[in-house]
Amino acid sequence: MKNGEANDSEMVSKGEELLYNYVSIIKIVEKEKVSPLGISSNNDVDNVKLRYTTFIGDKYVENPVPNWLRLTGDKWERDVEYFGGDNRDFAVAHSRFRTQINIESDFTDEDTTLSKKVNSSTFYDSNKKLLKTKKAGSSGISLDEKIVNMDNIKFDIEHSVGIPYLEGSLKFTPPGIDYAFTASLFREDGDYKIKGWHDGAPSHEFYISFDDGPYEELFQHDLYDFFYLFELTPKHYFNISN
Repeated sequence: MKNGEANDSEMVSKGEELLYNYVSIIKIVEKEKVSPLGISSNNDVDNVKLRYTTFIGDKYVENPVPNWLRLTGDKWERDVEYFGGDNRDFAVAHSRFRTQINIESDFTDEDTTLSKKVNSSTFYDSNKKLLKTKKAGSSGISLDEKIVNMDNIKFDIEHSVGIPYLEGSLKFTPPGIDYAFTASLFREDGDYKIKGWHDGAPSHEFYISFDDGPYEELFQHDLYDFFYLFELTPKHYFNISN
């Protein structure tokens, strides 16, 4: 075998290994990690709340967009070297985040409501001087009810919130923070089944509460890499039940 062919083969092998390792990490079934959360046998519930939050743990993150693509934007966009983060760790209640949804399902009223919040994005130059503050819209967050009655509530959540950067570029479409899940909630014993996926960025945290009690963790997933915001990259799948 020629040296060039050997090197090519080695590069392919390493590339396949990296892809396999990433998929094996992010495609995790959470069911074995999540135990019943304070719901005793024959203890029906009247309402269930879910809270899903995305955030950037660092105070600043380097602009991942190549310089030649930045040139396709406005003057301030060309000068962006850092995106502002949320500068925090995992927390069920925090004012700093990228996006947050709160869902309340009430079996007595046979109703499910969705509230959604998107915080402003901040952009900085090489000296970390603020250049721009912009907020993305929340129209990409939706709830679709499938079943709503006194015993069972089932719904789908779709979440796609873009980054308000280079939105006018003809050569680059900024990726969004994407996730989706289906939740089946049952009044009897507070049983639930939640199945879905999310991007490998930023950090994702998910919590549940019964009858206005304290929130309990369903999962807390750290940022893997901002590259995994893009559509065709591997996703992190989860399947949770009690």
